[in-house]
Amino acid sequence: MEVFLSLYGNTLVRERDCTYVSEIAPEFVEIVTDNSSHPLAAAIDLTQLKFKDRDVLQDVFKGWFKDVPFDIEALREQRCRGYYRARYDHRKNLMDYDYQTFIKEVAGIIHWFHYKEFGHSGVAFETRLASYATPNRTLASYNEAVDRSKGTTVQVRGFWGDIINSPYHGFCTRTDPEVRHRLFKINSQQYRHTETDIAEYNLTAYLSEMETGRRFSLPPEKPEEFTYPYASPLDELRAADKVQEVKEEEPKKVVEEDPAKASRGRREKKSVNWPPLSEAMEGVEIVLLAGDLKEVLKKPKYKGLFHRAFVGAMGTMPLFEEMGLTTGAGGRAAGDFGKRREESAIAASLADGAEVLCETLKYQAHFEGSTRLGFRHRLAQAGHFAGWRLRDERRALPRLEKDMQERQCRAAERNATDFMRFVAMPGATAPAEA
Repeated sequence: MEVFLSLYGNTLVRERDCTYVSEIAPEFVEIVTDNSSHPLAAAIDLTQLKFKDRDVLQDVFKGWFKDVPFDIEALREQRCRGYYRARYDHRKNLMDYDYQTFIKEVAGIIHWFHYKEFGHSGVAFETRLASYATPNRTLASYNEAVDRSKGTTVQVRGFWGDIINSPYHGFCTRTDPEVRHRLFKINSQQYRHTETDIAEYNLTAYLSEMETGRRFSLPPEKPEEFTYPYASPLDELRAADKVQEVKEEEPKKVVEEDPAKASRGRREKKSVNWPPLSEAMEGVEIVLLAGDLKEVLKKPKYKGLFHRAFVGAMGTMPLFEEMGLTTGAGGRAAGDFGKRREESAIAASLADGAEVLCETLKYQAHFEGSTRLGFRHRLAQAGHFAGWRLRDERRALPRLEKDMQERQCRAAERNATDFMRFVAMPGATAPAEA
């Protein structure tokens, strides 16, 4: 869990985390090249990828090796200087403004000291007294750029990760409603736990439920939780979970290659006694797709195929383009419900009754409240044109007035849902009026 959090949210990680990534990278390369005996290889379907896409994946995993240079500190500093510009030397004050104005009111569990540390160094999770000085190569990515000398398009490896919002919102700002009152308890106007505590509990619950198939929860409440110094319900879990991690010895492998295959540059697949996958992965198949989403989903085999869809906030542009919402003002009329479903590759790929979960801008620290609220209404309009019915419309879509003050917009956004949930109506039939 500590390794996961470190690799998930830190630009700089511990040496042991870097070593772990470097050790597993070759196996990912083997999976991409169809030369792996790992059980995970059977759950990943790469047949929909072109060979050039596989080559890109292979290059990404090869970039995880320890000997590959990646100066993430310098790259992140360039990003920060480009964002703050002349205010770079005063970025701490700007971080404080973003935290007090946009983050604290919607996710007060995030501690200011931790958010400030993330803003300065990119380290969000420090779970132990250790040195975080090794670059996290899993955050390296490629982007298109123009060669200054030749004028051609090239792929540039760099860091384009988050430098403002922090990675805390993925696992730290929400938890099981049944235990929320215990984990989000406030004493003397301060939260009893931090965002890292919440992340540790959530991840422990997820992994435990995947492994056992049973619901995971906190131990029963004790009187010590209600009296000073207010014992934490996580203390008992941590005491029961102190298991020393022992690195298993790698089995000795003797691989005899066929001389004929060796002469052709091919080799036998490795034979290793890998541990089996958890029962939660039974029947799971991961199919990777690449390319322009709208073009990929136009294929007849994808029509009405999907029953669940998740659309990230930064990935809504293809949907807006198909619905004709990238320019001009918008509105919803009863006669417009589902009018663009058939001409939209995204909407047509969903089965009747499919659920669509769209991320909002609620936790985006660099947008004003009016912008975030307006984004909700644009999403609702796109769903209306696609023939999707919005669930819990009262909370998911607060009223947006033209003369609303910024303070009112932020208050409405604060009380709104984190995600907007839609249901694809059969035949794009308009829902009955309540």
